[in-house]
Amino acid sequence: MKLKAEDLKNLAEACARYLNPGRLERFVLEARLVEDIEALKKRHLVGAADVSLALSMAFLELLNEHDLACDVVEKLYFEMSWSPDFQAAAGPHTRSARLGGKNHQALLQRRDHFLSDEKLSSAVGELGPRVCCIVGEIDDMGVSATTSGTGFLVGPDLVLTSRHVVAGAWRRRPDEDLKFCAVFDFTSGEEISDYCKLQSMTSVRVVKFHKDWLVVSSDAIDWDGKRDQLSQQDIDDLRGKLDFALIRLAEAVGDRPVRPGYLRPRGWLSFEPVSPTDYRNGSRVIMPQHPGGSPRTWDFGRVCRLPPCNTRMVSEIESMQGTSGAPCLNSDLRVIGVHNAYYAPNGPAEGNQAIRFDAIVPLIRNALGNSVLNGSGYRRAWRIDAADRALSPIFGRGVLQDWINQSLTVEDRPLSRSERIYATEGQAPGCGKTFTTEILKSATGAQATNIVVVLGGDTELLPDRLEDFVTALAEAYGIPQSELENMPVRPGTELPRESDDGDKVDRWASHKMVSWFTALLEKHRLRTVNRTEQAKAVVDLMGTGAPEEIRKLATAVPDVIERGNRWSRTWIALDDLNVRSMSSHVKSFVSGLIGADIMESSIRDVRKDIRWLFLGYVPDFLMNEDVTIEHLENTLPSVEAVKAVFSSAYQDCDLEITDEALASQVDTLLANVELFLTRMRDETPETALSLCQELVSYKIKRDYEGQGRAL
Repeated sequence: MKLKAEDLKNLAEACARYLNPGRLERFVLEARLVEDIEALKKRHLVGAADVSLALSMAFLELLNEHDLACDVVEKLYFEMSWSPDFQAAAGPHTRSARLGGKNHQALLQRRDHFLSDEKLSSAVGELGPRVCCIVGEIDDMGVSATTSGTGFLVGPDLVLTSRHVVAGAWRRRPDEDLKFCAVFDFTSGEEISDYCKLQSMTSVRVVKFHKDWLVVSSDAIDWDGKRDQLSQQDIDDLRGKLDFALIRLAEAVGDRPVRPGYLRPRGWLSFEPVSPTDYRNGSRVIMPQHPGGSPRTWDFGRVCRLPPCNTRMVSEIESMQGTSGAPCLNSDLRVIGVHNAYYAPNGPAEGNQAIRFDAIVPLIRNALGNSVLNGSGYRRAWRIDAADRALSPIFGRGVLQDWINQSLTVEDRPLSRSERIYATEGQAPGCGKTFTTEILKSATGAQATNIVVVLGGDTELLPDRLEDFVTALAEAYGIPQSELENMPVRPGTELPRESDDGDKVDRWASHKMVSWFTALLEKHRLRTVNRTEQAKAVVDLMGTGAPEEIRKLATAVPDVIERGNRWSRTWIALDDLNVRSMSSHVKSFVSGLIGADIMESSIRDVRKDIRWLFLGYVPDFLMNEDVTIEHLENTLPSVEAVKAVFSSAYQDCDLEITDEALASQVDTLLANVELFLTRMRDETPETALSLCQELVSYKIKRDYEGQGRAL
């Protein structure tokens, strides 16, 4: 499904105006559509009058070429629910709108729910990756057929779904391989109709069932949801047969990050007490699902019936029909049911039926152990999420990773200055200084509200003139050029520098420019949305067909005003400062923007949410205790650092290795690196770090291939 040139142009203009810089770039990176993203950017920026527009157009054209533009636009449509102007520009080009009919209606109804519930945007990013599409190949009367359903993680390697979704797994011959798997992160593309094509899908995580896959289950009933008048035997059957299966996967995917370079694991849906009020008539139901093997979508409804067995609930889903095994969430995004059937006692479907979660939990709790306490802890990444698909291990760098994680998780508590400022010592080429920015981008890429700015190094020269430096920063924030017209004018410099008037330039750089740019950032960051006015527009369009929440929102007095931020944190990395240092005025400006001359506790404006990375230079305008400093050397990685990479890599693919075997493997590898560098010291550009990366990558790739695992 491709967009026309005019559609792409209109979309690019909307993206350039409203999106955080780098957002489209992240979609391109995650889909692995280009090997050298920097070369692509440079090629499209030649002669470009509007940088943001040129890059938006380049990324959209690339996404469109791979039939992904409509899917990306649909994701952004909900991500940018605060901007009706963006939604108006993007809406007609979403996949659902292009498909028309019920799909478009579902899109509009999901939009209305996102409009009335701010929690849903975060749920998509946090809870969505814990929902999977269950796909299997079964023998249907001698013919191979693909079957699908939905499931969701309830432990590191445990998925809960409907038993009938995996019924085909029981019917295979004893000598036949089990062809069932869970597909995670399936958010775009065509529906899965052929099990054999799973391995060719990009941007998804395919996890096979464990050889001992079934943990516990409860039988299904073939007439479930089809009877209105229930006998006592029917009620007893409905109480004893709950149509669920707890599946063990071959990998503990819940303990792994969604993307290899991310610092936080995927996690799973935790169990929390279910209240009887969750099943009251009219209670809200939210259902993430993969209907018919299609990409994940979110649908909404309300509880409308409770059968007398007290193990089922029936809800009216407003848009697409449900898919078996999908979690039913309440308004607080807690699991209250597992969808298992249409409710159709009189022939036509009258709603979606789910097994109540309070009936299932007692039967599976013992099998879960401690996994009910959702693991969302932090672990250091062992590789970066590289755009060129190269395997780039991270040796050590614990200081950097811990500093990034601390910055990502801090909420409203006061910060120390060292939590905002990071610097590297070490100037030797190949010590990993520039690699810092790759680790940073990989670690922060999971959150759309992070902006990473890199100035200096090979890709973006560090400007000497302060006006150019500020312009580069503004461009990275997506601030329109027109907003820079009021930049304070540099004072004349014809007087001697030591004179009082000569100090005007220094005061301009360290105070006037800082105050102006801080105010500009505050203004650009803030977004204010009148949700009541948005709801009125929906009601005018849909009339009585608008959801109840939207009608209430449209009549709210006073208007419901939502205030938020376009971005949560900015990371500004200044690279190669040992090669090209900051000019005196740029340094004065940076010092002022950090707030070096005031107490950290006094910084309450936008500056407290800016993180700084100085690569190759420890700021001399700060005390060392105000900076998190990491010393880098172009030497052979330590035995412990290399062991840590192998251990994490093997843990991710469940490959077991003894401590003795691992120690021997690492010792041999490091000895080979030293031997090669000794013999070829004057004939190779390789450094100890880069060669070690290559050899470790090669070994891990071979071991993964031997396990039949993809990196």
